[in-house]
Amino acid sequence: MNISNETAHLEIPLGLEAHRFAKQFASEQVTQQKRKKVYLNTLAVYAVHRYLQWLQIETDLSQSDSWHPVLRSRWDVADLMIPGIGKLECCPVLPGETSISLPPEAIEDRISCLGVQFGERLDQVQLLGFAEVIDGAVLPKQLLISELQPLDAFLSYLQRREEEFPPPKEDDLAPKEDDLVVNVALWLRNESDESAKRQGWTQPSPLIAASGWRLTQSFKQAIAQLKRDKGIEIPDDARYCCKAIHLDDTPLQLFALTWLLPPTGAESTSAEELYQIHQEWTLLLLLSTQSGSFLPKGIRLQVRDLTTVLKDEELPKEDLYLFARVSGDLNDQFIVTITLYGEELTLAPFICQLD
Repeated sequence: MNISNETAHLEIPLGLEAHRFAKQFASEQVTQQKRKKVYLNTLAVYAVHRYLQWLQIETDLSQSDSWHPVLRSRWDVADLMIPGIGKLECCPVLPGETSISLPPEAIEDRISCLGVQFGERLDQVQLLGFAEVIDGAVLPKQLLISELQPLDAFLSYLQRREEEFPPPKEDDLAPKEDDLVVNVALWLRNESDESAKRQGWTQPSPLIAASGWRLTQSFKQAIAQLKRDKGIEIPDDARYCCKAIHLDDTPLQLFALTWLLPPTGAESTSAEELYQIHQEWTLLLLLSTQSGSFLPKGIRLQVRDLTTVLKDEELPKEDLYLFARVSGDLNDQFIVTITLYGEELTLAPFICQLD
């Protein structure tokens, strides 16, 4: 770690471990733009983490949104948790930039923002300075680099924060855990899923209700196409929900169907029996436009678990539907990302927690 006499900025080397994390996190993203953003965010966070280690200040990467696979996919986050004090935002600054633009998710619950200057090579960064958050205020959306406080005042600022302001409760620093997932087991039990409702999903429904209610025409056509083209048989005890989505000003709708899978080799098994011998579950996704018109060429539907991309479907030409199906055991969770014209949306992960 070097100190530049000319600027009084700290130079932090970026070693193999920093780039290993950055490559891993970036590889999870769908678009090139998002991969670059996550790569730089990760390097910036790791550089500040190393700097605070040098100051003998404890950090917790695991409690940072930037280290959470779902949150870093959904949001633009470069935060670092300091236990007992709060979260810092570690903002990448590219060559030639004179200001820092903070995304909405990085404004309200941060105790400070550090500018992290990148050069043409990614073997080191410079820490430019920090912004104070005074009397419980929030960070501004735009920060001039010339107005950042010098780093030699940063340690005393953290000490003052710790003494004057109690740390926010952990529950206030991130969304509730049940708001970060959609538990399809509730759908299968015909129970209300309040978390899914808050995320815009409709009430779970059977494919054909006992009252004789029928699916919408577009959904019926999609189910018929799946059976005809892919040989997928959907059991009567399957449940589905629908979510309206707007991506690049295109009104879309995503149908999510789920059901439990019987053990390999088992004879026909009722849903009630499956709850006793549950092994696996499946998630079937059908994407269409809200109007029933053709989906645009190039739209992508990706499904992954926490480590691997399982399905990555892209329309080679205009079509009415885009499908993806995955299966897993009860420990698996599936994260869905939809991409259109470079704009992407990552949904909260699907889980199947029966207990």
